[in-house]
Amino acid sequence: MLEDALDFAKLAEQFGKQDTAKKTAVKKDKKNSVLDSRKSYNISIFLAHLKLPPSQIKQALLAMDTSVLSEQYLQQMEAFAPDKREALAYARYMDDPSVLSLPDQFSCEMSTIPGYQERLRAMIFQMHFQGKITEITPDFNAIKEAAIQLKSSSCLKKILELILAFGNYLNAGNHRIAGAVGFRIQFLTELKSTRTSDKKFTLMHVLVKTVDKKFPWLLNLRDDLTAVTKAARISGETLEIELKELKTGLEEIKTELKEFALADKLPGDRFEEVMTSFVSEADKRLHTVITLQQEMLMEYRKAVKFFGENAMTTRIDDFFAIFAGFIKDFEDANREIAVLTEQENIRERRTKEREEMVKANSLKRLRSSNLQEVTNSDEELQQTLSRWSSRLASKEQHDNTEP
Repeated sequence: MLEDALDFAKLAEQFGKQDTAKKTAVKKDKKNSVLDSRKSYNISIFLAHLKLPPSQIKQALLAMDTSVLSEQYLQQMEAFAPDKREALAYARYMDDPSVLSLPDQFSCEMSTIPGYQERLRAMIFQMHFQGKITEITPDFNAIKEAAIQLKSSSCLKKILELILAFGNYLNAGNHRIAGAVGFRIQFLTELKSTRTSDKKFTLMHVLVKTVDKKFPWLLNLRDDLTAVTKAARISGETLEIELKELKTGLEEIKTELKEFALADKLPGDRFEEVMTSFVSEADKRLHTVITLQQEMLMEYRKAVKFFGENAMTTRIDDFFAIFAGFIKDFEDANREIAVLTEQENIRERRTKEREEMVKANSLKRLRSSNLQEVTNSDEELQQTLSRWSSRLASKEQHDNTEP
């Protein structure tokens, strides 16, 4: 048989298709995961930016190395900190965390650090502390200085006397409020809306005109009250909250240090060393600001009482805003009057120029008329002389012809 004669096996070996391109699929080992997908994704992005393995991140955190762990990184680490459930789940992977996904390896490493979240918050607070002190100190100083300026300004005192005099004059017929010895500071906000009977000006304009004419040195009111406008933009309530947060944050770190002293420490952990030094210095700086706050409140209460108001019911920013607004209205009215005065001067100059032009034209016409009269008189004289000359010549000729 032909089939028996052929070695099909040999042929298949020699000429059959060789599946040389076939590759054996390598199935990836599936990593274990404790984190939910969203948290795992966010940690993956964080690790991609930081570009450090979890073990090095842990060492940087123990060393309190803020050159590696910036504030932004610390905030992200706090946001993705392992919760109690995750920390318990990681306990069974401590011997071999490599079976976990990379985000889980990171969380597992972080869960081994005592007081992990408290440590992160302490480091973030440390980074914020000096900046916040630097930010609020000028605000306390501005309020304190503004309060002192309001009480001591001779310009403001004289202007308030003028306003009181205006008010008493305008209210002379009102037996209830005539002859007042003072007024509420809120009235300063009403000067620009109290109009004259012809509606052209306000009481503020009248005040500024009087000052400009009788007491021009009072126009430099702002020079006496340089801190008031800034103080009006500062919220006393916000300052108090920010200072309280600094106190609370520092007390929390002190508590953490007490607990840390009783706990076991990991190799290379510098938390106690760094934070003890920080707390010592921060306490001094905070005490300085607290003292400044007390001085500010004392001067503020004096100023409020000086103007007959109640410090317990008057907000700091509202109080200074009244005077800041008055200064602005005062200067606006002064500029408006200056513009009106300049416009009036321009009208007067133009009127004078027109009058001088009319006068000059009239004089020119008069001179022209007089010159014409003189010219006419000269012509008449010439004609008269000419007639007399003709008559004399005729007479002489007649006399010469007689025998």
